[in-house]
Amino acid sequence: MAELPAPPDSDLDRITGEEERCLTKVNQHLESRVREQPAKPTTDYDAQMLDLRDQIAAARMEDVPPLLEQMERLHILSTRRREATEVHVDPKSPYFGHLALEENGKQRDVLIGRGTYLDTKSGVRIVDWRDAPVSRLFYRYEEGDGYDEVFGDREVSGTVTLRRSVTIVDSALRRISAPQGTFSRRATGEWRRMEGTSSKLSGGAGTATRAAQHHRPGKLGVGQEGGTTST
Repeated sequence: MAELPAPPDSDLDRITGEEERCLTKVNQHLESRVREQPAKPTTDYDAQMLDLRDQIAAARMEDVPPLLEQMERLHILSTRRREATEVHVDPKSPYFGHLALEENGKQRDVLIGRGTYLDTKSGVRIVDWRDAPVSRLFYRYEEGDGYDEVFGDREVSGTVTLRRSVTIVDSALRRISAPQGTFSRRATGEWRRMEGTSSKLSGGAGTATRAAQHHRPGKLGVGQEGGTTST
């Protein structure tokens, strides 16, 4: 007896389609920026300081103070360069969380990752979960929650209209966890809903879908396929 086709799953089609389009946009943008950016000349401050150290060891006493002053100046420049270096986003796994926020009638998407990359003109916003103030929303609120937070000297109020955790491996979307359920991509490329990840709740005005495995925001962990998730 032939296997019956799976019934239509509007949440699966909608959510996986939205996340695929989001990742495609990010991947294309990161690739284009890498091609556009010229190679920046670098100064090897460490090599210069090692050379100065050797000069100091062989220098006369009266020549040591200016050499030490030069070494201190190089150390300061080296420290400033490290502090100013942009945290690059790994294109193979650029983010692990997806938020959509509504504030004052305006919508914006924010992606949560291990580095910060912002290009508001293109709409690509990836923020570092460790220090970006907006990343607090990913761990404190569920989809549909309203929030009131203070970012710096600014009070911000809005609503989390979308909150999803994703697993991206080798620039490909593998897994999506949302309030509507958890969806996994097979080796064939086909998406499927994980068994037991949603249940229908009957109510006086109709039904609502609750994901059994979609948990409250919490601590950061590592997913089974190498992606970072909240637990």
